[in-house]
Amino acid sequence: MNRLGRAVLLALASIGAAVGFGAGDHGEDRAPAGHQAIVVAVTDGDTIRVHDPDGHDLGRVRLARIDAPELGRGGQPDQCWAPQARTALARLTPVGATVTLHPDPAQPDRDRYGRLLRHVEHDGQDVGRELLEEGSARHSPARSHRSAEYAAAQDQARSNPSGLWGHCPT
Repeated sequence: MNRLGRAVLLALASIGAAVGFGAGDHGEDRAPAGHQAIVVAVTDGDTIRVHDPDGHDLGRVRLARIDAPELGRGGQPDQCWAPQARTALARLTPVGATVTLHPDPAQPDRDRYGRLLRHVEHDGQDVGRELLEEGSARHSPARSHRSAEYAAAQDQARSNPSGLWGHCPT
């Protein structure tokens, strides 16, 4: 396929993602802006599992624009601060809590693992920003409507140094 053809396909895919019709996503399970959900599990420092208020499984939700250290899997050790990041997310989004899910317009609806990519709010607080402020996650820089706010929260934790910034090798 030539460059023009690839550019057209990319443009169409972008438009499809913006309206919620990406590969493997036909819109029926897409959580819309401001969608309420109930936390049923905290998987790690940046992923929760949620149901809608009627009890239907919405699957895993990956907090948009942040990256927490990884818990060890498959015989691998935990990354520095991974258990603490999971504990922080569990404190901010306890099982049974009602959260609000907001899509990030600059990201696809789902990541490569099929998780919804969402900004998550609980009790009026942006959970991703809270994790960044306390040093339990890093900002995943990319152009987004929350980029400046998230970068400032990370800078605050780095300058203290809080959480992973004070306990983990760089």
